[in-house]
Amino acid sequence: MQKITFFFLLIASFFTMNAQYTSGDVVLSNTAGLEIQVKLEITATEVTITFTGPSDRWFAVGFGGTSMSSVQDAFLYDGTGDFDKKILPYAVPETDASQDWNLVSDIVTGSQREIVATRSLDTGDEFDYVFTNTNAAIPVIWSRSSSATTTLSYHGGNNRGVLSIPLSVLGEEDFNTIQFMLYPNPTKDILNVVLPSNIENAKVEIYNVLGKKVLVNKLTNNFNKINVSNFNSGIYLIKIIADNKAYSVKQFVKK
Repeated sequence: MQKITFFFLLIASFFTMNAQYTSGDVVLSNTAGLEIQVKLEITATEVTITFTGPSDRWFAVGFGGTSMSSVQDAFLYDGTGDFDKKILPYAVPETDASQDWNLVSDIVTGSQREIVATRSLDTGDEFDYVFTNTNAAIPVIWSRSSSATTTLSYHGGNNRGVLSIPLSVLGEEDFNTIQFMLYPNPTKDILNVVLPSNIENAKVEIYNVLGKKVLVNKLTNNFNKINVSNFNSGIYLIKIIADNKAYSVKQFVKK
């Protein structure tokens, strides 16, 4: 009974601490082959960005304004690994001296790159946008290179845009069930994840008991192996998200 109670406390903690507010998948550009999409998930202490764009060039999203003269903070992929950029009016963005985004994953599939990163809502950096744990809409600007290069230069008039991103509460009512198998449990190295035959292109997220996301990966097969050998011993939650946005959470123990 104690184990069952503790498991549901973990699930409750998961919903309390993670994805309390979400933007869902927001399309910034639908230009064929150059699509850009962003998703923001905000908890009481942390924001997670899932940013997708063309894999052969730089692309960026800036927070808190509707033009380069009103935005100071940008999340920008340019191949350097430094995503935290400082925007000056009508100038090439500069690398922020304080790199506050923590990279979770950087995955290229075909012509698309998907980057997942997290940071605190308020980093204390004067050039960082302060996210809030509310459903207040976030104004953003976006841009991408006009050619296949990661060297920063003027993007041109057709490779930029402005959008207001609404946020909505994500709670237990959004919790849907996918029946998947997870073994061995406990495990010391390899965790096997078996998905139903009707599930394709799912994503896995793993969280520790503090609610910190420690792994994000794509699952392209029904039978998948996840290496958790470098995880600290303890209890983790594994979340499977399918194309239809349904998801399920289970517990596993790393020995």
